[in-house]
Amino acid sequence: MQLSKDTPAIITGGASGLGRATAEGFAAAGVPVAIFDINEEAGLEVASAIGGTFHKVNILDEDSVVAGFEAARAAQGQERICVHCAMASTRGKTLAYDKESGGYKKLDTDTYARGVAGVLVASFRIASHSALGMSALDPMEDGERGCITMPASVAAEDARYFCDAAHVGRAAAGAGQSGCVRAVSETPRQAGRVRFAGHGTGAQWLF
Repeated sequence: MQLSKDTPAIITGGASGLGRATAEGFAAAGVPVAIFDINEEAGLEVASAIGGTFHKVNILDEDSVVAGFEAARAAQGQERICVHCAMASTRGKTLAYDKESGGYKKLDTDTYARGVAGVLVASFRIASHSALGMSALDPMEDGERGCITMPASVAAEDARYFCDAAHVGRAAAGAGQSGCVRAVSETPRQAGRVRFAGHGTGAQWLF
């Protein structure tokens, strides 16, 4: 895909970290950029700096995501690029020592489910809405309609990443990221008009 003013992008988590760097890189290449983030102050700051638009979006909420896509598309047209960097997970070890009881306690299942939903389910939510919009576009010169990228982590394939002190207690996050890597190879088969290309710590859907 040739980056230009004709390839609008949506970047989730664009107010900081990897998302911000991605938004800045696309904007520098002349791509119209819409930032989705829950942090309104930081998101507005980044959008202003790069000449993009900001949309306050909670990736855990379907209505919020739908509204964000509608607003971004009204501002810059149907996105050709979607990079999903946002994540909302929970912390907790499967079993943890309880000082009060002197025994062990398990991670609450609802807490685990919320953590997986903030990574895996939220990724599907963003990608599927973007895919639906891209599917109606005419192919570009290279035959593609767009590209959806979902960065993951080495932890998606190697659980040892969570064995050091800084990453202990991220059972839900690791499971969610592993699920994302598997999902991006399976979901396009059910989507039609999609060509898949990916790698171990992330993946792309190329339409």
